[in-house]
Amino acid sequence: MNDRPGGVMAAAIIGIVIGGLALLSLFGLGLLFAFGGFLGVLALLSVAAGIVLLVGGIQVLQGKSPQLLILGSYASVAVQLLTLVWGLVSGWGFLFGNFLGFLLPAAIVYLLRQPDAKQHYAARGITY
Repeated sequence: MNDRPGGVMAAAIIGIVIGGLALLSLFGLGLLFAFGGFLGVLALLSVAAGIVLLVGGIQVLQGKSPQLLILGSYASVAVQLLTLVWGLVSGWGFLFGNFLGFLLPAAIVYLLRQPDAKQHYAARGITY
């Protein structure tokens, strides 16, 4: 029986979905580098953060510490904010995908910082 709080499960699933989408975005990475080196680097950093989210989400489902999932979320938020600022400064305008790329990792952090999630891990001797 699964005794994990719903928020912990939701955070893990969101991390896995973001990570899976990041792996799919590898196919278009060369195209982004064609638009500009900085955009390509941002995309590469986004893929790296997505892979961390994928691994962190899997670890949470395995009952391990959510530390990697939280760190990946922070990295993803930072990369998405940089990409959003780059989009506004370079004239691309507001990119809605970047806004979602900011909200979903922020939701992971929010869900894992809730008291029931902290109690769940504290009962197992895991601090984060």
